[in-house]
Amino acid sequence: TAVIAAGMTAAAGYKGIVKKFANSSGIGSVTGFDPRSPGDREDALKAGLLFMEAVPTGGVRFVSDQTTYSIDNNFVYNSVQAVYVSDLMALTLIDNFDRLVVGKSVADMSAAIALGILEAQLFNFKRLKWITSSDDAIKGYKNPSVTLTGGVMEISVEVKLAGLIYFVPIAMAISQVEQTA
Repeated sequence: TAVIAAGMTAAAGYKGIVKKFANSSGIGSVTGFDPRSPGDREDALKAGLLFMEAVPTGGVRFVSDQTTYSIDNNFVYNSVQAVYVSDLMALTLIDNFDRLVVGKSVADMSAAIALGILEAQLFNFKRLKWITSSDDAIKGYKNPSVTLTGGVMEISVEVKLAGLIYFVPIAMAISQVEQTA
């Protein structure tokens, strides 16, 4: 399941694997666990387990994209998709700044130029749908800053990860008809 999830996550990119069908002929079973049982499903989700379900119309699909990191409420570490996209962003920034900034003279590379490089890459992250607008960050990020002190350049920014929708609770009130004439 983990190998299938990794491959599907890489192929899905920003979209994720929740409720997506796997190219698999079937799934194994664990003694005492029934993915059709609401209680077993809830226990597995609370435990942070990644599992698939057989669909009555055929095929198998992922129920969630959880990792086993269920120790805290960090939404990044609890989602395969969020970890993948976060890693892609971090590695992209590291690569870009390593290629474009490291080794340059401070006479040629200012904090302002580096901030422009950062904002251009953040624009690309939003175009790729890795980050998205939030009420507090319309561009998908906020508080970008670059501090250059001697030979050390520090980059800081808060990005708004474009995560997945996992649940859609619906509240519906039903009442009887009342008429007067």
